[in-house]
Parts: sequence; C-alpha cells; structure tokens
Amino acid sequence: LFSSQDFLSAESDLHSISPDEKSIINLGKGYSDAKWSPDFSKLVTREYINEPGKKYNILVTINSDEANRKELTGSDFNASNPIWTPDGKSIIFSSNDEVFIIDSNGNNLTKLLNNGFVWDISSNGAQFIYSSFNNSKMEDECFIYHMENGLSEKLAYGGQNMSFSRDGNFILFDARTDDNREIFIMNSDGSDLRQLTSKQGDNFCPSFTPDGKKIVFTSMRIDDLMKLFIMDIDGTNQERIPNFDAAPSNLTWAPTGQYFAVQSGLGHIYIMDINGNIENIIQDPVGKGKSVFLADW
Repeated sequence: LFSSQDFLSAESDLHSISPDEKSIINLGKGYSDAKWSPDFSKLVTREYINEPGKKYNILVTINSDEANRKELTGSDFNASNPIWTPDGKSIIFSSNDEVFIIDSNGNNLTKLLNNGFVWDISSNGAQFIYSSFNNSKMEDECFIYHMENGLSEKLAYGGQNMSFSRDGNFILFDARTDDNREIFIMNSDGSDLRQLTSKQGDNFCPSFTPDGKKIVFTSMRIDDLMKLFIMDIDGTNQERIPNFDAAPSNLTWAPTGQYFAVQSGLGHIYIMDINGNIENIIQDPVGKGKSVFLADW
C-alpha cells in the first residue's frame, strides 16, 4: 500500500501495487495512512475532508477493491495512525492527542487515553505502547497500556518509533541522548533497558526483523547522510546494508518476512532483503510529478 500526492494540487490517492508491478489499483482519493487488516480482507485508512470552514480526517474501512466503504468517525474527530488489533475486530487510533478504540464496524467507540500517541500493539493484543509529552520535562515519555484493566505503566523517557518484537518479549525505540539520537531495547515490562548504538551521528527508526534476531535501522554515521544498517538485537555486528545508497524511509516488512519495502526519496520503492539483494525497484509508480509515501505491505 502507498499513497501519492500531487506536487501542485496536494491531492492524495491511495494505491495498492504488487511487488512485481504487474498489478496496481487506485483505491480512492483523499486516503492516506492505510493499514491492512490482519486477514488482508480490508484496510483502514485516514480520509482527508475539506469542507468550507473546516478541514479534518476521518477513519474509513474499505475492501481491497474499494468496495464496502464505511466511515468509522465523523467531523468531531481528526483521526490519525490507525492500528488494527490482532484479531481484526477493533481499531486503535489517535485524534487531537487523545487515543480511542472502535469496533471495525463502527460501533463501541471508547476513549482510552487523554494524551498519547500509539506506536504498536503486542501480537496477542493484550498491550500497546505509546508516548505522551511531559510538559514539565519538555520531552516524551514511553508507556505500556494494559487492555484488560486499562492501566498504564511508564517505561522510559524520550521514546519514539517504538515497536514490539513479534514474541512480545522486547520493546525497541529510539531516543535523544546528550549527543545524538540512539537506539534502545528493553524487556516488555520496562526492565533491562540497554542502549544499542553510540556512533557519531543519529541512529533511529529501528525495526525488528520478523524472526526477532536482528534490527534494521537508519544511521547518519557516514558523512552525516541517512543509510540503512543492520545489527544483532544485543547491538553487536553493526553493518551497513549494501546496494542501497539513498535516504531510507517508511520501511515495512513483507508478511513472509523474506523481504522488506523501503522508500527512497519521493518516488521510488525498493523491494530487498537484509543482505542488500534487490528484488525490484518500483520507480514513479503513478507517474512523474507525484510524491509517494509507503504505508503497508
């Protein structure tokens, strides 16, 4: 899944494309920030609404062929960052710094948090991790939210780009230190916090490989330019992933875990593995004059 935006009009469209480029489908205008449901039968997406005197984003679910469009939220929300629960029955999302959950059919809308941004949900759906800005300290704090009792526990300060390992045992994130942005890992209960990187230049946007054995991340340690790196989950064996020289963004894994897709600049999508073997480069999939934003695989 990816969205495109016209350079001149700023209008956005949502598309799906096969990795071999043999199939590309325009799923609709105004859509962005899309996520497949766990069974891949439909997707949830943010839709931008531009009405006279009011602009906002609603949540919408649609089938993979744009059929059965259903609005989940209305004009009193400014929805963003939708995340499916693993059973596919509910969607967690943010709106104006608050966090909500809603059934995938639009029923049972419930506020969970007054202040927070949700990053990821555990594979069993029992917990999600979020950050909340602390005004007195002027920095983000990391929390874990327990779905069963609605309680939150503080994990650390300064966390961004947080994610669970697939087994739910670890949490990965990046945070600002005195010198640079660095990558950290901790147990899912907040114990055993460890800093994994300490190289010159920022290190950020970490992502577990699907087998949980390694971490792919972006580093600016070479000439202050963004490059793709990989390391073991204990921080050892940090190496640059070869054959990718552009600035990476919006990395997303294939369901099989064999490949990942990563965006380069505003128009190209690379399909590759952790050894740097490039399966395909999708160049300007919707033509020149449009920027591309990779969303999900």
